[in-house]
Amino acid sequence: MEKFYMGNLNSSGSKGKVLVYHSDKGKVLTAEKPVKEKKETTKSSKGRSDTSITFAKYVNSIPEISNIWNNAKVKGTSPFNKLVKNNLKFIDYNLLTVYNIITPNISELNDIKLQASEIVLNSKALNLNFKIQASKFIPEDGILIAVLAFQNPKRNNEEQLVISHIAKQISSIVSEAPLNLELQMSDIQKQLRDKYQNCIVYLAMIFNGPNLICDEYSATLAKSFTGL
Repeated sequence: MEKFYMGNLNSSGSKGKVLVYHSDKGKVLTAEKPVKEKKETTKSSKGRSDTSITFAKYVNSIPEISNIWNNAKVKGTSPFNKLVKNNLKFIDYNLLTVYNIITPNISELNDIKLQASEIVLNSKALNLNFKIQASKFIPEDGILIAVLAFQNPKRNNEEQLVISHIAKQISSIVSEAPLNLELQMSDIQKQLRDKYQNCIVYLAMIFNGPNLICDEYSATLAKSFTGL
C-alpha cells in the first residue's frame, strides 16, 4: 500500500480550477482553488433598501391598502414598516420584480386570487381580462387597484423609479365570472409610459361593504412590460 507524506508544500502553478503542489517527498499533489463567496456590496444593499422604501411609501399612501397592512398579522411596527420588510427580499439590486407585493402574502388568507387571461398596457389604457377565484364568500362590491411602477428611464436625467396607480370601483362582482375592464391612464401616466423602458403592474382587489367585519382582499397579481 502506497504511503503519502505531506512534507513541505510548494506551489508550482495552477491548471484551471486546480492548484498543483510539489512536496519535498517527491509527490505531486493537487487541490481545488478556494472559491470566494460573493458578498452583497454596500452600494447594492443601499439600492435595494432605497427601492423598497420608495415602493412602500407609495403603496402605503393608498388608504385602502394601508388599512389592510395595518390590520395584517405580519411582522412590523406600522403599515409602512410591514411593506418594507415584506418587499425587500424580492428586489433585484435596485429594481422591483414581479414578486413584489401590494397586499400581504399570508398563505392562509390568500384564498382570493385574480386570474388574468390578458393584461395589456397600451399607450392610453390598461386593459384587463380576468376573473376572481375565491374559496369563500366575497362581497359584490370592491375596488380594483393597479399600481404602476415605471423603471429604467430612457434618459439619464430621469428618476430610476416612479410609481403611480389607478383605482376603479366595481359592482356586482361574482366569483369565477369573467371581467373585462379598461383602466384609462392619466396624462402624466401616459408620459411616464413613454419615458421609461419598463413598467410592472401590480393588481389587487380590495372588497368593501357595510357588512364586512374584517378586511377582504386578493393576493397581488403582477405583470412586467418591457421595451415600452
